[in-house]
Amino acid sequence: MRKKIVGILFTLVLVVELGLVVVAPAGVSAATNTQEFTTSGTFVVPTRVTKITVAMWGGGGAGGGCISSSSSRGGAGGGGGAYAGSTLTVTPGQTLYVVVGTGGIGVSGNNGTPGNPSFVGPDVNPDNALVRAAGGSGGTGNTAGGSPAGGAGGTVANSIGDTRIAGANGGNGATGGGISSGAGGNGANGGGSGGAGISSGTANGNPGNIYGGGGGGARTTYFAGDKAGGAGAAGKVVITWVIYGLTISSTAGGSVTEPGEGTFTCGEEFVVDLVATPAAGYRFDRWTGDVGTIADIYDATTTITINGDYSIAANFVKVYDLSINSTEGGSVTTPGEGVFTYDEGTVVDLVAEAEEGYRFDEWAGNVSTIDDIYAASTNITINGDYFITANFEEVYDLTMAADPQEGGTATDLTNGSPYAEGTEVSIKAEVAEGYEFVNWTAPAGVFGNTTAAETIFTMPAQNVTVTANFEAVPLPVYPTVTTQAATDVNTGSATLNMNYTVGDFSPVEVRFAYKKSADSAWFYTTWVSKTTDGTHAESLTELNSNTEYEFTAQLKYNDTMEGTTLQFNTDKSSTPPPSGGCFIATAAYGTPMAEEIQILREFRDEYLLTNPVGKGVVNFYYQVSPPIAEFITEHPSLKPIVRAGLLPAVAMSTLAVNATMPDKAVMVSLLVLVLVMALATWATRRRGRDPQYT
Repeated sequence: MRKKIVGILFTLVLVVELGLVVVAPAGVSAATNTQEFTTSGTFVVPTRVTKITVAMWGGGGAGGGCISSSSSRGGAGGGGGAYAGSTLTVTPGQTLYVVVGTGGIGVSGNNGTPGNPSFVGPDVNPDNALVRAAGGSGGTGNTAGGSPAGGAGGTVANSIGDTRIAGANGGNGATGGGISSGAGGNGANGGGSGGAGISSGTANGNPGNIYGGGGGGARTTYFAGDKAGGAGAAGKVVITWVIYGLTISSTAGGSVTEPGEGTFTCGEEFVVDLVATPAAGYRFDRWTGDVGTIADIYDATTTITINGDYSIAANFVKVYDLSINSTEGGSVTTPGEGVFTYDEGTVVDLVAEAEEGYRFDEWAGNVSTIDDIYAASTNITINGDYFITANFEEVYDLTMAADPQEGGTATDLTNGSPYAEGTEVSIKAEVAEGYEFVNWTAPAGVFGNTTAAETIFTMPAQNVTVTANFEAVPLPVYPTVTTQAATDVNTGSATLNMNYTVGDFSPVEVRFAYKKSADSAWFYTTWVSKTTDGTHAESLTELNSNTEYEFTAQLKYNDTMEGTTLQFNTDKSSTPPPSGGCFIATAAYGTPMAEEIQILREFRDEYLLTNPVGKGVVNFYYQVSPPIAEFITEHPSLKPIVRAGLLPAVAMSTLAVNATMPDKAVMVSLLVLVLVMALATWATRRRGRDPQYT
């Protein structure tokens, strides 16, 4: 029990002396192993131990002896052994030689011998020692009286170690009655005490106490005989090493093959090689647990440095193979083609790219976890060994055309060109005005119905142009009607005249509408059916004399149209000349009630119709003016021009009506009027030839 307590105290003292502070990780309790040597021997480094702590004391020197004489004499005490301590890096299985220094031997009547050093080394040569504690020197014998010197303690200089402490010196000897011999020096750093000095009588010196205590000096009196000093105590060597537990396990899918699985004892700072080997279908993932000193937790082959009790586990993950290839016409660019290994549950991006003339069709194979088998860019979730293929198909361009281009348009309603062979494409022809759809044509492929404007076209294995053929539809010739001047006008009757064409709408119906200019109500003749182009006339009777009438020709087919409104006056005389409204002026001013037109009528009635020449001019005017007036009505932009041209004629007529002209002047004004009318006609016709009025 005393030995165990001494060992514990020694270890605590060693830690303090070396300045070592050991902080164990939370929850870790180190097991300290100690081996003490009191005699020389060997130490074999245990398995997985690379660090040991060595503490030792050298042997104490023996006390000095004394020679008998007439006076009392006492020898000097021997020196205590030195202390040395170090932490050594060792190799498991390495053999170290441990030499425990023996104490010095007292010699009768002479100096005590020194204690031997204690040391640990690769051999028994102290000069090769890794750690060494020097032994104490022997005490000086008292052979001639006086005070012989005590032996020196083991020195630092002769010691080897991280920590070195010299042993205590022995006490000096003495001569004379009533004094003691020298006491032995104590062993360093808590070593054994030296042998006590002898204060009276005759005796050999007291031995030093273990470990490393120096021997006490001898004492003799009055020729009592020579005496030997006390023996020095032997040294001591203590080797300690700390052991931790390393517990290793693994998850399903593999094992730890180096150092294996279970609990292993390892020395402090021992570096353990770790090798995790996955089973088929698995991969090593990482080390978990007390991984603070693992070199790389993601490496299946790594190391762990032991500084505590550790528990670690090798984790394995289930993996599957994803085999990818493609058909002709493209490739899989992400992740590529070949065999790839992924962890279970991994979502892998898939990207397929088609070559020119091809397009991606679909993914085939083990596609149950592919997000969208019809998308070239998608993903797959790995839950097993999968084999998938990216399928591509050759495609062809479909071009839509119209013949002639102005006849309409051809549209691809499916709008997905290019297409694979056999694809059914919806197509439609839109017809432009003036054309009609005839049929579809193409150099290859099949139409659902070649004469249907909207149909299905089945793609051939080539680029193809589908043409919608159109044909111009002749525009219908529409009927026309032109109001002609009234003839045979007298006091109570007149003949209304028209020209008409039936165009493409035979038969048509024609009639006249007429009324007094001063009235608002119109009267109508009976509709008459016509099948060919021609003229039509209706005689009106029971008209009021000296009254202005308006009339127009009307024609009915799908619609109703009418000609220009003309005027005539029933004459006062029984043989009235041709009469009617001023057609050009009426068209130019927009109403027969304009003041300028009234002036021209008065000039006509009072001057032109009173002589044969004037009547001839009026009749000629009525023959040529209606179509001109109609053209002016249809082109309103001509009215300002014609009104400007009529100003001289209106001015001259005003002078004549007001009787400010002689007869000769009247004739001149007549000529002017005719000239103006001719110019108006020429201007109107010239305008009519301008393309903007056609």
